[in-house]
Amino acid sequence: MQEILFIGDEVTAAGFRLAGVDTRVAAPGEAAELVTAEMPQRRVILLTTELGQALPKAVMDRLQQSAEPVVVFLPDLPGRAGALDLEARVRRELGIEGDG
Repeated sequence: MQEILFIGDEVTAAGFRLAGVDTRVAAPGEAAELVTAEMPQRRVILLTTELGQALPKAVMDRLQQSAEPVVVFLPDLPGRAGALDLEARVRRELGIEGDG
């Protein structure tokens, strides 16, 4: 299992997947359960601010008191495009053609 995990929206997750990072897509109501389940297994959790704001105080307190995982809050993307569009754009920019 990878030490780094991104939790957030599908568009941002697509970019992190292209970079080889393990990702989970979650809605604000699912974030607390997912973060709590992943904490013991990860050294770094990247979390969008939208999901961070949805975490209950008890979960935030636990994150702040623990040495690991390190949690980094990332700004949400304004005007999100579809995940497939983002992947196609990144592939185009990198000069990668085709599905694989």
